[in-house]
Amino acid sequence: MTSLVRRDVLKTGGVTALAAIVPAMPIAAAGTSPSVGPREIVSLGTGWRFHLGHASDPARDFGFGRSHDTYAKSGDVGTPVAEAKFDDSAWESVTLPHDWAVDLPFAQFGPAGSEADRTGAFQGFKPVGRMWPATSVGWYRRVIPLAKADAGRRLLLQFDGVARDCVVILNGFVVGSNESGYVPFEIDVTDFAKPGEDNVLVIRCDVSLGEAWSYEGRGSTATSGW
Repeated sequence: MTSLVRRDVLKTGGVTALAAIVPAMPIAAAGTSPSVGPREIVSLGTGWRFHLGHASDPARDFGFGRSHDTYAKSGDVGTPVAEAKFDDSAWESVTLPHDWAVDLPFAQFGPAGSEADRTGAFQGFKPVGRMWPATSVGWYRRVIPLAKADAGRRLLLQFDGVARDCVVILNGFVVGSNESGYVPFEIDVTDFAKPGEDNVLVIRCDVSLGEAWSYEGRGSTATSGW
């Protein structure tokens, strides 16, 4: 695995994750002391594909949530986006940090001077929120090749921030979630990663509900390394 320098990134909206898979120390065998090895941080800031989903219509959200058993089947969350064979070539190519709201057209929230208009001003008059389901969910997808040499190492996904309510899916498994775009988080994906193969990482962000009175942006800031 090629080691890259992690870059510091300020939160915007969307997937801010300085996404990286971090092969940390090797996992020690039972009854032995763990060997001390270098900790690698590999930036996953490039190579992402992005597409809008839908906050209320599963048919326009790649089937996610159409079935009641979303969390019931190991390795199958009910959307083709999480499958290795899924063709994302028509999706937008993006680099983190990424904010999908900034590229949306301006929208009228209500009559000038009204409370609705004031709310719109807070979020830059961008159409995101409960009123705008077609532009309030974003999908991020990336294929990550892992070397066979990473077998036996503890693998972590570190996120500098994801705005806002996100579900993180690796190889079809829901491996974690986070609700605040202002909080970095980390997920141990050792049991779900496939060393020696391509790994499919998917992040679904739902910004139907905000957490500030100011413009927050939508999406991912950085996903920091394996």
